[in-house]
Amino acid sequence: MTTEFICGKEIFSPKNRPIRYKLFAKTANKAGGVAWIKFLQKNILVVSDPLVAKELYTKHASGLIRSGISNGIIMEMVGSSVLTVNGDEWLHLRQDINPSLSDLAVDAYLPSIADSYVRRLDNWFEGSSSGAISILPNDLLASSYYVKSRLIFGNEFSDEEVISLVDNDTTCLAYLAKIAPSGANFPSWIPFSAKNSIKKLTGMSAKILLKNLDDYLIRRGNCIEDICILDSFYGERLARGRCPLQFGQQKQIDLIRTLFYSSVATTSTTIVWALRILSAKFQVWEIIKSEIDSLLTDDRSLPDVLPFMHKTRAFVLEVMRCYPAVPSILKEAVSDISCSFGVIPKGSAVIVSIHGIHTNPLYWQNPAEFSMDRFELNASHHETFWTFGLGSHACPGRMLAISEVMIVLALLVRRFCVVSQPSMSLDANCPSIFLEPMDSQAFLLEPRL
Repeated sequence: MTTEFICGKEIFSPKNRPIRYKLFAKTANKAGGVAWIKFLQKNILVVSDPLVAKELYTKHASGLIRSGISNGIIMEMVGSSVLTVNGDEWLHLRQDINPSLSDLAVDAYLPSIADSYVRRLDNWFEGSSSGAISILPNDLLASSYYVKSRLIFGNEFSDEEVISLVDNDTTCLAYLAKIAPSGANFPSWIPFSAKNSIKKLTGMSAKILLKNLDDYLIRRGNCIEDICILDSFYGERLARGRCPLQFGQQKQIDLIRTLFYSSVATTSTTIVWALRILSAKFQVWEIIKSEIDSLLTDDRSLPDVLPFMHKTRAFVLEVMRCYPAVPSILKEAVSDISCSFGVIPKGSAVIVSIHGIHTNPLYWQNPAEFSMDRFELNASHHETFWTFGLGSHACPGRMLAISEVMIVLALLVRRFCVVSQPSMSLDANCPSIFLEPMDSQAFLLEPRL
């Protein structure tokens, strides 16, 4: 591993903004997993070695914080959530969420998730009577909003609410792409007019979430129980003898935003990439279709067969490896940090390149190749698969996210055939924080009769 500084001028050139995540990964992997970059008098550490990243996220987690204008914009959107806060505040939120995302709780949510997606897909199926239909990424994003609202609140958003939320949130994320140079939060400013626009849009989204929270409380007050995260969360607190939730408090508002925003865009992004790969690689589609058709018979429900969908699960994990929804994570050292490879000076930017970890040839054989075999036969790649992070700061919704993507694929396979599109581009860019396709080419689905 080298500690020589690399000039960041080319990496942070505006023309390279969409592919900067790739340049981070390439630079760190070329240096052996740890690379130092100098840009605008700032020391920037890029890590693509999973063992070094694990050290930072376990032994030195308290010395690294989220900061900068990108985090500021995300905080405007989602409040003090697990996506934005640090230290003890993060751990307390995580502890609040954990019981409602346990394996047992997730198993209880799966039927309602499947039912919600069934309604969305059946609407597509009804509209496909004249032939193939075109599905755009925003169609999948909107579906995710409906499903997440039922998962969290027990009731789906209205069509008007989903349209408003999708428009508000995608507009806010677009502002991230306008910060120059983006990707490492330099310089840390945003025009006043843009900040006002973000506050207005996020305020509108917050009102929708709070309205649905109020509706949930009314139903609960009328002894109407829902199989949803809030019900699980509420019941767990009462079972422990803790005071009933005061949902009007800011802490509970932040919890709602954490539950909603930590999964809605990441899950839909993974589904988009899964469908693009199935469209481009027909042989993979045939493998997934064959497994799902063999398991989903009339007398077996989808949640019951999920544990046996080994090839589909391996496919989903390989999609997440090749196209992690968030390809890099930026933090800042709040003090000097002594690590196994040297000292990280206070004030340094620390970028954990998830894309770099997933393409590090020291840990993955032929990392540029899409291969489902990597995750078959229960191969977990525990320390080298970083889509959900690692250790105490790992995403608590890992099982839920993987199960949801598998459910969508199974329901799609039973209703549609993915039309083979060998020209479908699998090139990615990252204009804000999420890994997106380079183009907006639609998927083509034909109904299975």
